[in-house]
Amino acid sequence: MQLTNIKTLLSQSLDEEALTEKQKSVLQASLKLFAEKGFNDTKTSDIAILAGVAEGTVYKHFKTKENILNSILSPFIKGVIPRAANEFIAELKSKSFVTLRDLLEYIIKDRLTFAEENQFIAKIFIQELFQKPEVSKQLMSVIKQRILVSMNPILNDLKNRNELINISTMKFFQYLFSIVVGYIIPVILTNNYQNIDIDNITNESVDFLIHGMKP
Repeated sequence: MQLTNIKTLLSQSLDEEALTEKQKSVLQASLKLFAEKGFNDTKTSDIAILAGVAEGTVYKHFKTKENILNSILSPFIKGVIPRAANEFIAELKSKSFVTLRDLLEYIIKDRLTFAEENQFIAKIFIQELFQKPEVSKQLMSVIKQRILVSMNPILNDLKNRNELINISTMKFFQYLFSIVVGYIIPVILTNNYQNIDIDNITNESVDFLIHGMKP
């Protein structure tokens, strides 16, 4: 199953907000420009041109760039993250993982590819994770309520096959998350996607994790 990209998920979430078409256009244009040029270097005039509206319209509806960013993050946290998590969970459940290597290879390669394809918003979101504790808390809430619960049966099955040590799902996720994010963050923040080798990173990460997780 082809996972929906974040831009589409965000459009779906914006459709659920009480926004006019012009407001949606401003938010989508802002998202693109914030990722490409940075928040500080993006001018409201640039946003207006890309959104196809008058600059006065941007000020009328959002007043400040900070309000624009908050208007993007709110539907992202409430709608995009849960939707993306649900799609990922459904994909996991549709597959059979006979070995620990099978599971690790799938998750790491899938998430690296997803981050690469959605780099424009991944960059903004990662920056906000460091600056706003409430964003981190909301992300962890989704992870605990949706992803960890769904991964329990998969990990228990691998334990029964003697493919995985007796490790909690949270600890398994923390190790996995630290490896994936450790590769993703420098690439995203420097826009260095042309030099990323997903297959090589996946193999290196899996080899490292296998040593600590396989009996």
